[in-house]
Amino acid sequence: MEKVIEESLMELEHVFTNNIPDFFFTEKELHSYFLNICFSKTSLIHNGYLVVHAEYPTPFKCSYNDTDIVKLENDDSKKIRAHIDMVFLNSKYIDWITSQKLDNKYISGIPQTNLFNIFNQELTKKYELFYAKYKEPILSYAIEFKYLRHGYLGTKHPIKGIIQDLEKLRILKKYPTIKHGNNFSFVENTLLLVFIGERGSYIVNDLKDELKDYQNSEYKIIAKN
Repeated sequence: MEKVIEESLMELEHVFTNNIPDFFFTEKELHSYFLNICFSKTSLIHNGYLVVHAEYPTPFKCSYNDTDIVKLENDDSKKIRAHIDMVFLNSKYIDWITSQKLDNKYISGIPQTNLFNIFNQELTKKYELFYAKYKEPILSYAIEFKYLRHGYLGTKHPIKGIIQDLEKLRILKKYPTIKHGNNFSFVENTLLLVFIGERGSYIVNDLKDELKDYQNSEYKIIAKN
């Protein structure tokens, strides 16, 4: 699956950089086109479940302040969970959940009756049991998209949003180790894709400078010439 995802991302980059200006109007169109590429390469249905999901809820609550910081909040706080633009589930996790005859809430990540803090304790325990057997995270990929079609639009808000998405993915990568002390990861691969339209190409160097504290493997800037 990882090979299919990475090949599809390369194809999406080619489509974005080699088509007419404004071929894509919105970020959602990038999502849709990427999914279309993925579906054309392989089945994304496994054991009756769709492997890819949009706006997938994080297993943690967090808050955003006026800076770029994303703060991890307590499970019983009044804050809300964040969401990831697109995730790909580990097919082994789907098989394990179904073989154990467990509720599919452990796949969707959405509690049905319990309070979130109670549900999240159960969820973390399931992740721990799965990892103990397979030594693999439950998500193979978590991807965030940003589309700066017109550059800054007069403010630095786009860069703030980009850094917040990177911080959110970092928390996801380290969770639940940083929250519960468990020695396993929630996701195998994370990636932030920043698409920049031709009218925003002038911000590429500034953006790279803003992201100098992040590893190149954490994000990719895709700009039209």
